[in-house]
Amino acid sequence: MQQRRIGMHIISAWPEQGMKAVSKAQVPTNEWVHVTVTYDGSRKASGIQIFINGAVQEKNVENDKFDGSTIRTEVPWKIGSRSVSEPFTGSIQNLRIQRRVLSAAEVDSLAKLSQFQVTLAKAVDQRTADESNELYNFWLKKFDTAFTELTASLAAFEKEEADIRARGTIAHVMHEKNDPATAFVLFRGEYDQRRDQVTPETPSAFPQFPKDAPRNRLGFAEWLLGAEHPLTARVTVNRLWQEIFGTGLVRTTGDLGVSGEIPINQVTGGPCLGSWTSYGLGSLNENLPSFVVMVARPTNQEQVQAISARLWSSGYLPGEYAATSFRSSGDPILFINNPGGVPSNVRRTTLDGLNRLNQLNFDQVGDPEIQTRIAQYELAYRMQSSVPELTDLASEPASTYELYGDEAKKPGTLANTILLARRMVERGVRFVQIYHNNWDSHANVAGRLPDQCRDLDQATYGLITDLKQRGMLDETLIIWGGEFGRTIYSQGGLSKENYGRDHHPRCFTMQ
Repeated sequence: MQQRRIGMHIISAWPEQGMKAVSKAQVPTNEWVHVTVTYDGSRKASGIQIFINGAVQEKNVENDKFDGSTIRTEVPWKIGSRSVSEPFTGSIQNLRIQRRVLSAAEVDSLAKLSQFQVTLAKAVDQRTADESNELYNFWLKKFDTAFTELTASLAAFEKEEADIRARGTIAHVMHEKNDPATAFVLFRGEYDQRRDQVTPETPSAFPQFPKDAPRNRLGFAEWLLGAEHPLTARVTVNRLWQEIFGTGLVRTTGDLGVSGEIPINQVTGGPCLGSWTSYGLGSLNENLPSFVVMVARPTNQEQVQAISARLWSSGYLPGEYAATSFRSSGDPILFINNPGGVPSNVRRTTLDGLNRLNQLNFDQVGDPEIQTRIAQYELAYRMQSSVPELTDLASEPASTYELYGDEAKKPGTLANTILLARRMVERGVRFVQIYHNNWDSHANVAGRLPDQCRDLDQATYGLITDLKQRGMLDETLIIWGGEFGRTIYSQGGLSKENYGRDHHPRCFTMQ
């Protein structure tokens, strides 16, 4: 004992070879207290545990320098008394020395047993309510099997609930004010220079706000989650993509805004969107690729932008999921036709032999790109009959060109590639991507943009109308994405006839 605190010394030579730990709490006076001190033999003061009435105590370590030297000594073992100058004043009723370290649960049981022996010695009507409750709880925990099973089951459910809450997102719900918040146009941005009051409204580019919805946060939520709202579909598709493929198109599924990550198809080395679609959904037509890319030839040739094949790469997915590129002039695919004098049966025999050689190489090396090559050779053979029929527009009626415009008759134009895209989708091609470049107008906006807009205007209208007439619009997703935005200020020569717009990389147009 040290000032009514429980302590333990282990000493070889004090203070250079010894340990000492003392409880922070004092023991009460004038009542029986159950005290347990354990030591695990670790030669560290951290191995000393002090318990008062079964509860482990915080302790102060006053010395921790014991390195394992012997503690054999002629000095007697002392219990209760710290030193001759501080004799122990009190009573010790029972002393037990164990051959091993007791667990906290065992210490608690011993402490309770000592307390219960005192309680049980009393007549029932002389026991306090706390003593009776302690006895009852002890009996439940030690002897009532049904109680222990239910307690364990409850603990498991509580842990499951805690795990579910840990995985979830905390949503803070605010109470709506009685009076709506007010906002004003601030003159030159000065908060105390108010001009016209601004009323709450949603962007006109989005679906109209429901007339019967309250104009508060609840109404805003109803509008935002409406079936016709494009943002809802965007978030839903991203989360479904995460469920299927493990990662969303945008990795930050909770943030698709400027603070979120860029789409995975824009990450260097990652598969493009068409490759993911081909990989996840497969092909509907074994005679055509599941993913096709076409680069249209724009009318505006004043400033030509390069389009690289890495944009439709399969990235770290197998090469068979990369796009097949159709050319805008000449044969849609190079060498799709057999050379003169080579009949189809000779081509088939040659291909069979080549495939066997490739399979032997794959069996030895195991490179998956060899299997990709075999699959591409086979697809190319089947495409010798399917592609000419696909790209032959002679069967299209005059009404088709009334929709798409006469430009659709000219190979390589945007209208022509859009019409080919409809024919591809009609024949089971999963994903068709068309590039229409030369929108990077740093100069001569007035001269370039009219041609660019004419290229896509009627052809885009024609595609949507055509798909609707054929009953395909409900099952076809059309994504129209512009080049990244342009600044509101001019660039270039800055004359009335010739001016441009600089890049605005965080502003995109997607429809």
